[in-house]
Amino acid sequence: MQRVVLDTNVWLDWLLFEDPGVARLRALREQGAVEILIDAACEAELAGVLARPFAKRRMTGAEQAAALAACWRACTRA
Repeated sequence: MQRVVLDTNVWLDWLLFEDPGVARLRALREQGAVEILIDAACEAELAGVLARPFAKRRMTGAEQAAALAACWRACTRA
């Protein structure tokens, strides 16, 4: 199994934009071929970025919490 760390922009593509470019990464994680790691600093950066407006829209607190919960389900805290 390979271990990877995702850039905040990749997390945004995964969690917010549902970019098809991350489909292979999702599949590899689901197959157990990849373990995604995140540390407290990366998690804090992601939370801060999710609180910013995107395309003239700001995520609600509930949407931000749901995105972070999805992140936590997909990764291992390091």
